[in-house]
Amino acid sequence: MTEPKQGDRANPLAAALDALETALLTFTAEVAARDETLATEVLEKTALAINAVLDGPRYMSPDKSATSYDTAIRSAVRCQVNAILDKAREVTAARRSQHF
Repeated sequence: MTEPKQGDRANPLAAALDALETALLTFTAEVAARDETLATEVLEKTALAINAVLDGPRYMSPDKSATSYDTAIRSAVRCQVNAILDKAREVTAARRSQHF
């Protein structure tokens, strides 16, 4: 994941994304071991929920346009979360390939 770039200052977003990744990969592995279809469904519902939040209302400037900062942050978070979801999908796919 990302390292803080400003000395020893904590990076709460990176820490939260690391925690999400650990939890989601562990959950996916556990569920996929029992029911691969359910694991796939849960991941897709998770992706839809996350994208709904990221596509939601934006901070608007006085001229009613989304600020570039808000757009950049949402884009960066979306990239990180999609990478985590892709890793979780790989866990499910690896489990599926073990059965064939």
